Amino acid sequence: NDLKAWGSDGQIRIWNRKRVSCDMVISPPNGEALNCIAFLRDGKYVVTGGRDNDLKVWSLETGGCVQALPGHEDWVSDIVVTKNNRRLVSCSRDKTVRVWDLVNGKLQNTLEGHQHWVKGIAL
Repeated sequence: NDLKAWGSDGQIRIWNRKRVSCDMVISPPNGEALNCIAFLRDGKYVVTGGRDNDLKVWSLETGGCVQALPGHEDWVSDIVVTKNNRRLVSCSRDKTVRVWDLVNGKLQNTLEGHQHWVKGIAL
């Protein structure tokens, strides 16, 4: 029954709705601006995308970054995690859609062809 929210300050807050309290704050270093977040269905991790061009996987148990996925050449604008938590799809102002393997952290595919930045994706 947690509520998860993120703001322009770069912080992700995990709220306990029953106690009406903030149980955790995840703060990326240097106040990185976040453009998008996606929570894995296992409830253990959150993935962020922002203006540093990278995707980052954060532990919801420790609040620490457990994996960085560099590859985009401009701001990450949206991210979606597949239902089985094995793949992540991201899009960016670099005009690409990228498919990542969350198990090994490797880029699987880069889809090109958009004439302008890609704002959103849906599975």
